Amino acid sequence: MGKPAEDLATFLGTTAVGTAGTNIFVQVPERKLGSGVQVPGDDIVGVIPFGGDTIKSMGGVVAWEIYNFQIQIRNVDLGEAEAKAYQVMQAVDGVTKVEVNGTELNYMTIIRAPFILPPDDKERFRYALEVQYWRRPEGQGLP
Repeated sequence: MGKPAEDLATFLGTTAVGTAGTNIFVQVPERKLGSGVQVPGDDIVGVIPFGGDTIKSMGGVVAWEIYNFQIQIRNVDLGEAEAKAYQVMQAVDGVTKVEVNGTELNYMTIIRAPFILPPDDKERFRYALEVQYWRRPEGQGLP
């Protein structure tokens, strides 16, 4: 199984949003886009993990792993930043049972719709949205 943030970045790279490692990057929570992060380019998507949970079966076995992410979009054009945020939302909301990097992502949903953030230190516009995805622990496969 892959790392959750990398799996989501790779999934976004399979859509028209961009390419993982080129303009889609995984960021650690304390290094969000616009907070001194030196990610080159003016059209960037950052996948930032911020928590999650597990759901256990009645027998105490972990049945689901749940991951939360903030996805930040940075662009020199406000309209393009907003459009990309909504493109990301459409790409992930309601996706079920896809395989990415050998990981089966069972369900993805939006937990906070796109919202605007303050510009970064170079006056580039930023949007963000929050996404949650569920997957089965390794070895359990798709239901």
